[in-house]
Amino acid sequence: MQKIATLTIEVPPEIAARLEAVARDAGRPVRHVALDAILDHLEDVEDAASAEKVMREVDAGRMKTYSLEEVMRHLDLTPDSAA
Repeated sequence: MQKIATLTIEVPPEIAARLEAVARDAGRPVRHVALDAILDHLEDVEDAASAEKVMREVDAGRMKTYSLEEVMRHLDLTPDSAA
């Protein structure tokens, strides 16, 4: 069985009301809607951090970027064959 951590947060009443309304409209418990929102945000933050890391590598010259045209040429693709 997966262990569950309990997290208690304080939110302004208007955010609590929005969360409750979304949960009610979705027919889901508030805790599930809140967990989904937290997971979505964490993924966004992690994606942004990953992109920033790649950009630092590119800016430092340790990673090369390729244009769409270069990739298509390398793969011997034409615009018509890519569809």
